[in-house]
Amino acid sequence: MAVDIHPLIEDNPAMRVKKIHLPSLLFGLLTVFLSTNCSAQKSNVPIQAGHNRPMGEAKLSAEAPAPAPAPADGTRQQSAPGVLKRLLIYEGEVSLVVVSPDETIDLLKKYASKTGGYIVYASRTRITFRIPAAKFRDGMNHVRTLGEVTDFHEQVVDVTRQFRDLQLRLKSAMAEREKLIQLIGQAKNLKDVLSIRKEIRSLTEEIERIKAQLAEMKELISYSTITVHLRQRSETPVVRPLYGPYRWLETLGLDVLMGGGRQ
Repeated sequence: MAVDIHPLIEDNPAMRVKKIHLPSLLFGLLTVFLSTNCSAQKSNVPIQAGHNRPMGEAKLSAEAPAPAPAPADGTRQQSAPGVLKRLLIYEGEVSLVVVSPDETIDLLKKYASKTGGYIVYASRTRITFRIPAAKFRDGMNHVRTLGEVTDFHEQVVDVTRQFRDLQLRLKSAMAEREKLIQLIGQAKNLKDVLSIRKEIRSLTEEIERIKAQLAEMKELISYSTITVHLRQRSETPVVRPLYGPYRWLETLGLDVLMGGGRQ
């Protein structure tokens, strides 16, 4: 049996109140739900600590590259090593005609000393001196101003490979000698001791030779070598024969008229 409840609701004040306020209640619940959802979304947005700026600026700052960290000791970082530096020996040779070889020799000695060099050999007609390799070009130019250049020669020798080979030979010889020295204590008889000592002595001589070669090469690399040959300029003019085989023409006095005879 169907029952009409509308009269009951109208007759009951409590139920009438619920009917009146039910839409408001639903609207309030919906508002709370939306507010809670928005708060949850905002809480997921990253915030930079210590910065009170718009999020767009924060994003740009985060994408910018950070500067490279400085070394702990405060020094600048070194760049990657480049190509191996070549080891060069500079040599030059000049031949000059000068008025006074002795004065020229003195000038070259003073120049070598002034530029931080030294004399290797000196005589009246030749001098060899060494100056720092960086001043080789200036030295050659200076020598050419001291007289008339009749011959000129210079060369640059690359000794990089020879120098490295000598270094490797020295390292190997010293390591081999050290092993032999340790073997002496393990030798069981006098014959073995004498044999080991002989090999050590031979290696020691080779080590000293290599060291001497390296020292000489270092000197030639650090100081360029310049050799100057000197020849004195002749002050007496050379008189060519005026008459050739006809010497009897000299008796005619033609030499005075032509200005080519002897005074």
